[in-house]
Amino acid sequence: MFKKMIAILALVGGLATSSSAQEDNTFAISLHPITMLVYSVVLDLPSLYVTMENAVNSNVSIITRPFYLGANVSDDDEEIDIDLLGLSEGVRFYFNRGHQGLFAAFHVLYEYVSLEYTYDSDYRWFEDENISVTGNGLGVGFYIGSKSMWGHFTTSWDIGVTYMNAFVKGKSKDDVEEVSDNGIGLDINYTMGFAL
Repeated sequence: MFKKMIAILALVGGLATSSSAQEDNTFAISLHPITMLVYSVVLDLPSLYVTMENAVNSNVSIITRPFYLGANVSDDDEEIDIDLLGLSEGVRFYFNRGHQGLFAAFHVLYEYVSLEYTYDSDYRWFEDENISVTGNGLGVGFYIGSKSMWGHFTTSWDIGVTYMNAFVKGKSKDDVEEVSDNGIGLDINYTMGFAL
């Protein structure tokens, strides 16, 4: 799953860069260092969060935010592999020209969640049974934030309210909804990256 995420990032980045070069617009790619640090180091959940921005004109840009979160949780009788893959596509409106300063944004969100349970039990009929559960989520988000640039270096922050609805196949609907961002939520982002 992680290799697929890297391939998708490379493809989207290549398309956005070529589009940017043809139209003489700015393209920026940034990581979410605080989010990745909290998930990967503090919570022991390997993650990758990226924001790509491609300018449409001096006040508007297209935002692409792919992300991945993975985990393996186990105890004596059960092991759970969790994969959460998502994509947020948005339009960002800057109040000043030049893609700096305050902005407002609208995003459409998609998440794919996969849970795989492996049981190891002394009971013969339950021994080494694997159960897979998957779910998809669709949602929207409204954000406000600010972006700064120093040469090619960029930083930004934004805060938004999101609504996500999960569609789950399988018996463990509550588990998928707990892993995904189902319902109304608050999304806070800080990014650091480079403009090309």
